[in-house]
Amino acid sequence: MQTITDVQAQLYDLSDFLEYTMELTGAEHTEAEIMQRLTIAAAAARGLAADLHSIEKMESAKAKVTDNGKRLAEARGNRTVEAVAEILGCTSESLKAYEAGERIPRDEIKVKLAEIYGKSVPELFF
Repeated sequence: MQTITDVQAQLYDLSDFLEYTMELTGAEHTEAEIMQRLTIAAAAARGLAADLHSIEKMESAKAKVTDNGKRLAEARGNRTVEAVAEILGCTSESLKAYEAGERIPRDEIKVKLAEIYGKSVPELFF
């Protein structure tokens, strides 16, 4: 998966490519050669747009998981991670990972967490 920085670098390269192609219009190049270069540039632009869309979707999903983790940590209140993990039947490392947004709990863990915290599953995870 590309990063936004990768896509930005490729956009700069595409910009250079297009500038060079525009310079060709005054030189001794056929219309077919210029159209071929523009077709290549258009395909590259579509690919970069798709990459950006994928990156945005992934970033949005990460933000949602992080928000879920924050809600879990807030719902835990003054209870220790170890105490809740023991009630939950998981390790404290797993609960910390849920709260940090590093892992997504299985559905049965979501239900248990909602019961422990006196909240609904949608309140905690959606």
